[in-house]
Amino acid sequence: VSSGMTSVQVPLRAGVPVGLRLEYVEQTGPAVARLEWASPSIGRQVVPTAALDTQPVVDERGSILSERWSGIAGTTIESLTGNAAYPNRPSERTYLTSFETLRAGQGDDYGRRVRGFLVPPVTGAYRFAIAGDDRVRLLLGTTDAPASARTIASSDAATGVREFTKSAGQQSAVITLQAGQRYYIEALQKEGSGGDHLAVGWQRPG
Repeated sequence: VSSGMTSVQVPLRAGVPVGLRLEYVEQTGPAVARLEWASPSIGRQVVPTAALDTQPVVDERGSILSERWSGIAGTTIESLTGNAAYPNRPSERTYLTSFETLRAGQGDDYGRRVRGFLVPPVTGAYRFAIAGDDRVRLLLGTTDAPASARTIASSDAATGVREFTKSAGQQSAVITLQAGQRYYIEALQKEGSGGDHLAVGWQRPG
């Protein structure tokens, strides 16, 4: 271990994911951060990307991950998803305590992905809706696997804040969900210029 570096032993099991967060502070000069590992069968090396999983890790129940990509022109969702930095190199990551970002003046030419897991409180028929500016799309999985997610609602025109009924496509069909089961959920937003906001709502059974 080099000067200024620390190391601890952590027991790991093959195929079992663990949460990991790397933080560093740069004061002057170049900013460099490196995460390494070693084991009895692996010499010390930078942790390879093949061993890392970008699936969202929620801080606690009641929060959801928001990722933002800055400096992307255009207003279509495809201008975000087709960018070279998407999905693995967001400009910033934060956690939201509600499924919306309503603060005005967040900037221009950016894209956002908000993702996490939905755990329904009761079994029954749910309906979802999305609103935002400039373009928004809502995906829901049949399981907690991101690969199972499909688009259930979207808007190709800017809406007002929490304006869930401007167009029919903003609302999903009725979807039956099981209480206590985790479902992957994801919202995409592309902002060009002007107002910018995103909100996702639902109608619960009963």
